[in-house]
Amino acid sequence: MHEHSLEKGVFTISIDFEFAWGYADQALSDSRKERIKKEVQITRRLISLFEKYNIPVTWAIVSRLLEGGDDVLWSDVEGLVPLIRSSRANHEIASHSYSHLIYGARGTSPGAAEEDIKKAKETHEKNSLDFKSFVFPR
Repeated sequence: MHEHSLEKGVFTISIDFEFAWGYADQALSDSRKERIKKEVQITRRLISLFEKYNIPVTWAIVSRLLEGGDDVLWSDVEGLVPLIRSSRANHEIASHSYSHLIYGARGTSPGAAEEDIKKAKETHEKNSLDFKSFVFPR
């Protein structure tokens, strides 16, 4: 066994950036919708704090959020992903799938999972985002 020493400790923060897509397989109650809408304010505040303290974070995004639309529950209408990408904190934007498909769930075929990943990669490329890290839904 090798012993390694680091001058600094390492702490990783990974945030699932999914809005309503995180609940796509569930009914959205009014209270859940209100909580999701607050994620815009929360995300802006987190970006600010991470910049203030120069903390890079991995933001795992459901790429379907980037396909436009005018519903804050299902789309990045506030342009938060560009804010994350341009942050001085040098965040990583990872994939959290295309549509928050639950891989391995009953009824989810390997073909559906492959198609979801393919669409996620295409959406990342279309938006000039790296596709290096993947955070599985749930």
